[in-house]
Amino acid sequence: MAVTSGRCAAAASAHRRNLAASTGAAFRRQAFEDYTVLHELDRLNDGNASDDYDYSQADCSSQPGHFGWYQLATGLPAGTYRLHTSSTDTAAPLDQDDSTGLNAFAFYAASTFGSPRIYGLGTMEAYVRLPGGTRSSFYLARIDAVHAGKTMILNLWDPGDTNDLSATIRILQPTGSGFTPAHFDWHSTVGTSNPSAASCNGRGANGVDSIVTNTGGNSLFNGCWVTIELQLPGDYSAPIDPTSGERGWWKIEYEMGGSASQFSTDLTTWTVSMRGNPVHLVLP
Repeated sequence: MAVTSGRCAAAASAHRRNLAASTGAAFRRQAFEDYTVLHELDRLNDGNASDDYDYSQADCSSQPGHFGWYQLATGLPAGTYRLHTSSTDTAAPLDQDDSTGLNAFAFYAASTFGSPRIYGLGTMEAYVRLPGGTRSSFYLARIDAVHAGKTMILNLWDPGDTNDLSATIRILQPTGSGFTPAHFDWHSTVGTSNPSAASCNGRGANGVDSIVTNTGGNSLFNGCWVTIELQLPGDYSAPIDPTSGERGWWKIEYEMGGSASQFSTDLTTWTVSMRGNPVHLVLP
């Protein structure tokens, strides 16, 4: 993980990027298990907190940043910084072959001279905890008013790996007083040569406000891209989110099956782009 500086996210390769900070070898070649999580999963399964999982690896609870914050940099001058995470050691690119792991962490930035913002660049990945029998939503993208009349294109990779719980997703648009489900068109395509991928080529629908991604133990888009196309109204004004006080934030919502005592997760990658002419002509 490293922080680099640059004027903008799409800075030309000719621009120099200076390394500001790095975790170095702090998280290299780790092999741990999170006993806190495993014991709780064991307890939820049958009441016994130590009988279902393999505890052969060392507990990770004493590692830097476990259930806490790891400070990457401090005292940085004002500017735009790019944070890059990687699970591949460039000195040993095959080191992680046939291994299983998950990077699960959050980012936090603070300043004594303002309120820094953290944005995703290009493709984002989210690993979300989804309680059963309820709806969970989180911020998806910020769409400014300049995009009024354009088409939002949202690509979701492999949504719906929610194990035995059914899942339905919706795209929530800001209204100024809250959020409401947006109507959209969608289609899906296989995105891998893995033979275990779902048969999703050619599936889709127009003018809907939800997509079922798991019917309960059956992930419908395993190894597939789901593409959503959503037409923004011509008078779209990027309404203010009453919670954050900022304009133009859209959300994605999961409606989960099951009961409140159950939970699942979904690891999904997404991209958001806009299609349409950015120039609005005004006739005299």
